[in-house]
Amino acid sequence: MIKFFRNIRKQLLTENKFSKYLLYAIGEIVLVVIGILIALQINNWKEARKDLKVEITILKNIKKDVSLDIEDVVFNIKYHKVFLESEKKLYGYIQGNENIKESKIEFVNSLGSPLFTMLHQASFTNLQNNDLGIITNNELEQQISRHYDFFVRVILTLENEMREYETYPSKLPYYLKYFSTEDSISILSNEELNSNNYYNPNFERTALKLIDAKGLQEDNAFKIILAESIFFRQTKIRFYEDFLNRIEDIIGKIDTELLLLEAK
Repeated sequence: MIKFFRNIRKQLLTENKFSKYLLYAIGEIVLVVIGILIALQINNWKEARKDLKVEITILKNIKKDVSLDIEDVVFNIKYHKVFLESEKKLYGYIQGNENIKESKIEFVNSLGSPLFTMLHQASFTNLQNNDLGIITNNELEQQISRHYDFFVRVILTLENEMREYETYPSKLPYYLKYFSTEDSISILSNEELNSNNYYNPNFERTALKLIDAKGLQEDNAFKIILAESIFFRQTKIRFYEDFLNRIEDIIGKIDTELLLLEAK
């Protein structure tokens, strides 16, 4: 092809047809430019397809991560509610509520147990290491970033780091003073969450019995600590439930975006 064009140029120059040669040269330049533009377009198309595949993979991985987080959050909500119910019953009992019978209170659950949260952040970290701009839907990208940069940090800090929100150590001395162990076992189970991706044991705890009801009812310091524990636990539950709603919203928007991307 190059030899062909060279022969044409040579012939035009030999025949002293400069004007035709000039037009030919311009045409040849135009063809070269068009060829370059086509090559660039093909290359851009290939890069766009590559970025599209990366975006789809990252969104699917983030969806998987936040879906796994649901199991951990639901687990903690369940046990916080179990502990909260018994705390409220005990508080009503020591405040003199005659409708609350001692036999109906799970004292070991009112003591509670420290919980912790582990959330999946690997896919978002991978996204940050690549380029947040790989997510072409700006609104979705901002929502995902906000989820991890703020809400995930709040949940992890609230449950794992803010010890003032964990009143178990404060309550324990009072339980050592006013309660003793019983032979019966309190089993806290959550079997519906067991899966290949989530380890969820059944907890067995020795039950407690109240041995000094009068002392407990007259101990104002314990009442204050118990009231604070109820407040803190309600705060955690509200945060967790709001967090769940946000996860479900993100999953819905990722699903919608994946349908659009996979149709391209």
